[in-house]
Amino acid sequence: MNSRAVIVPMHRYQPFTGTIYRVLFEYFLKNLPIWADEFDKLYIIDSDMNFTKDDLAALKKIKPNTVICKKVIDEAQWGQFRWIIPQIAEDSMLFIEHDLIINKKGIVDDWFNGIDEGYDFVGSFDGSGENREVSEKYPWMKEKGYNRMGSYYFILTKKLLEKIGEY
Repeated sequence: MNSRAVIVPMHRYQPFTGTIYRVLFEYFLKNLPIWADEFDKLYIIDSDMNFTKDDLAALKKIKPNTVICKKVIDEAQWGQFRWIIPQIAEDSMLFIEHDLIINKKGIVDDWFNGIDEGYDFVGSFDGSGENREVSEKYPWMKEKGYNRMGSYYFILTKKLLEKIGEY
């Protein structure tokens, strides 16, 4: 079985004062115990959330192998992902957006099992946006109402990244 990392870029959508923006983090903490045993290490990217030692302690109480990596927001989550990949030691990397809710045991394990079965990528398709290049090259996607691969969650392997070079 490949070693498994989960990467979550946590950021404020708006620079509100107060702590109301933390609702997604608190809900993440509430649900994490359900699936925390389905991966090896948790990487939280702190993009203007200003996590405290108490926040890290709360995460580590659920998933001891957790790190918080501070990153100044300089672009969307794709920039956060590119920035953290060199810091990840695990073979398989599940990237999830911070507003993705996982509240059922076995989901994350099922996604990683696809990698363990030999796939280099596991993800989703969705119908948002429009990408003519994709629909022209892959007409079956358009037939099913898909316009792109979703970014809400996806798993990449180090092996795949070695194959594709720069990303």
